[in-house]
This record gives sequence, structure tokens and C-alpha cells, in this order.
Amino acid sequence: VLSFAKRRLARVLRKGLATSGSTTEAGRLRLDVLYRGKKVATSGNRAVSGPGAVKLVARFTKKAKRKLARLRSAKLTLRLTATDAAGNVTVRKKTVKLKR
Repeated sequence: VLSFAKRRLARVLRKGLATSGSTTEAGRLRLDVLYRGKKVATSGNRAVSGPGAVKLVARFTKKAKRKLARLRSAKLTLRLTATDAAGNVTVRKKTVKLKR
């Protein structure tokens, strides 16, 4: 499950995009942020010791910050990838629109 609190575009570019991701078993979670199909931010892999929710913060690349800072609004796709101990991968996507 992927949950997201609405934020302004400038704040997200400065501090990163914070979301909460949950899983039903131990494994790894990774959050990627896509703009027009290209990855512009990632949280890296986060280990989860058991069922529950963890906070993930995706940091934007310098190139993405420059590009997105000029826009009035940006439609971003959040992609949460969960990998369990056996190597099974589950992907959930959510589209969000950030305004200036």
C-alpha cells in the first residue's frame, strides 16, 4: 500500500518526496518517482523486518530539480516496488499532480 500527503512542488524538490509504504511480510521496499516515463527520484532500498509501514523519502537528481522547478505543475508517477525474502516482486503505482 502506498500513501502520499499532498505537498507543493518547490518543497518536494527541496526536501524530497515523502511517502509511506507498507508490506505484509519482511523484505525490501523502494520508491521511484517518474516524470514522463523517466526516473527523476529514488529512495534507494529500505529493509523491512516484518509486516507494517515504513517512511520512504525519494530524493530528486540535480537535473530533475532544474527541469521540474520551471513548471507550474508536474504530473508524477510514484512506483513502489516490494521484494520479499524469496525474491518475489510486487509493484504498485500511483499518479499525483504537484502544483507550484
